[in-house]
Amino acid sequence: MITLEQALADQRDLRELIHRELPVDTTEVYERNTAYGWARILKEYAGYPQHLPIHAVIPHGVYFDAEQIAQEELDAPVPAVLDYPAFRRVAWERLSDKVVVPSASPFLYALSLFRGKFAEPEDPQGTVFYPVHGTETANWAYDRNAVIASLRALPDDMQPVSVCIHASDYVRGLHQPFVDAGFPLLSAGDTSDPQFIFRWLHLLSQFRFVAGNDVGGSAFYAVKAGKPFTLIGEAPVPQLDSALHFMQRQLGMFYRTTSEQMRRTHEQIRSAFLDQPDSPVTKDEMTDYLLGTANFKTPHELRAVLEQLAQNAEERGGTTAA
Repeated sequence: MITLEQALADQRDLRELIHRELPVDTTEVYERNTAYGWARILKEYAGYPQHLPIHAVIPHGVYFDAEQIAQEELDAPVPAVLDYPAFRRVAWERLSDKVVVPSASPFLYALSLFRGKFAEPEDPQGTVFYPVHGTETANWAYDRNAVIASLRALPDDMQPVSVCIHASDYVRGLHQPFVDAGFPLLSAGDTSDPQFIFRWLHLLSQFRFVAGNDVGGSAFYAVKAGKPFTLIGEAPVPQLDSALHFMQRQLGMFYRTTSEQMRRTHEQIRSAFLDQPDSPVTKDEMTDYLLGTANFKTPHELRAVLEQLAQNAEERGGTTAA
């Protein structure tokens, strides 16, 4: 597990960090399970052998969509899914024959490992801002000047502000307005880096507050890590219909799409994170639900799940879903 000293040293050259050549993990049958280091983290927490694959899809983001599953996950050559949040079960059972195992976000296990090894700084300062990010093929439009003005207008006890940029936005130069505005820039690196989430947690630990201009994974993770989260600005919108279609059909993640259900869910979540009085739940309740906190397991329990998945795969004559 990466140390704070190494995580901070990595910030000296973000270009090198983001473009760093990484070893290829050939352990997993479903390669996407290696994103963010999730498979490695689950196995480390459970005391499960690292050389053995996990015979299930590990959802890699925070999901709002109750109607669709990413085609890549449906086609994954494994017979099960470690499903969260709970409302996704209906879609999995409708669209797939994979065994649905009620589960929690891998982030919760990463956070447990992190806290078991590292102490939180006694007096963190300032705010880290996570701008909503796109992908290599899609982007989100928002008024960066307005966001920058909002960051500068944050109260004195939330200053100074640093910006943590996603690798895909850095590659496309979308970080430059923040640099030009004088904000220090940070990054957890490429999502294929097995140390990504621990680097992210080390960086997060250095700040007292967190801000974002939309509610995605970084917002939920920050709240679960005990950091006060401030939502600023208007909700970002997709730049192109093709971007909408790509993210709806291929990613199915936390972005808004043409799905009316997803739009309503997104609005409800923003309402909770804006602490609006008519919101039926708090941001903490929303976070626990979407991360599947109720299904968080002890190391012994998680190892039993991983062993059962391996046994089921063997009984089915391999790892490929029927």
